Amino acid sequence: PRREQRLVDTYASLLAAWAARAGVPPADRDDVAQDVLLVVVREIGAFEHRGPGSFRGWLRAILLNRVRARAAGRARRERGVGGSDAAARFN
Repeated sequence: PRREQRLVDTYASLLAAWAARAGVPPADRDDVAQDVLLVVVREIGAFEHRGPGSFRGWLRAILLNRVRARAAGRARRERGVGGSDAAARFN
């Protein structure tokens, strides 16, 4: 776990800053950063180093995918159904 801690120490604040720029609310930024780091730990074997900046580019792509996935999940949960009689169905 020492490598994982080094990842967190090195990239967590950068990921939170990128999340802020992507419009993630302050309360969710650390969660997004943690989600990204979990993906990195799981998928590091698939990473292909293609020169300077490629790791950060990969991190940014993962972050943007997580931000989109969270937004899509939130939109699904917030979508209302029914009409003025929807409450009556619960009684």
